[in-house]
Amino acid sequence: MPPSTTTLVHRAPGVAVFDFACGAHRGDQGEEEATTADLLVLPWRGHFEWRTGRTVDVASANTALWCRRGHGYRVAHPVCGGDRCTVLAMPMADESTRGAEPAVATVPVTARLYLEHLRLRHLLATATTPLARDESVLAFAAAVRRSPSTPERSATATQLRQVHMAQEFLHANVQRTVRLAEVARAVDASPYHLARGFHRLVGLPMHRYQLALRARQALAAVLDGHDDLTTLALALGFCDHAHLTRVFTQHFGMPPSAARSRRW
Repeated sequence: MPPSTTTLVHRAPGVAVFDFACGAHRGDQGEEEATTADLLVLPWRGHFEWRTGRTVDVASANTALWCRRGHGYRVAHPVCGGDRCTVLAMPMADESTRGAEPAVATVPVTARLYLEHLRLRHLLATATTPLARDESVLAFAAAVRRSPSTPERSATATQLRQVHMAQEFLHANVQRTVRLAEVARAVDASPYHLARGFHRLVGLPMHRYQLALRARQALAAVLDGHDDLTTLALALGFCDHAHLTRVFTQHFGMPPSAARSRRW
């Protein structure tokens, strides 16, 4: 598997922030590793699977992962493109609850949390004093701790596999208009059961999950300096510039032009 890089960005009291970049190809799987600290893994680009024993959790721009220290894991890449993540090493919970909690918990990434994540990355890159960086990191850590994890919902191994495959399909085809029957065929499920199971286990219907991926890719592109919104809109599956602007504004509370010029 292509090498990955982990860079310490900042160390605040009780929290260390790392930038993780991986150029893995589709089908790559990492070596068995073990967490040495409680980790919050926040992807802002890409999609991968975090495998703990027989349990599989999906990480993407829509879903962050709380990973408890002391558990073995492998990272697998069912879709191409690699990934970029911000990783926060910080205590997940009191030691008294450690034995009762699962090794991994998923955290739905709301539009607000995704925006705050990119804001944190910007501030860490531009803040001129360690004090400003400390305050930004601790404020973000507090916001994340207030974000509820996805509650455990009973499901069979087949249902979980089908939902994970559907998430992968939507990520790999983020720019295309897809039909429910097409997704169901790709994951070998009935459209009715897949639609119900996806909404119940992920917390969003599939069309909103895909739309959120598009909006977040648009925000990342705008902040990277992409200024041709018509080209960007078509590349991400929007009908036109106006469609992208409307969805972007509904998602983040501002149009792309404001996000580009905003003083973070």
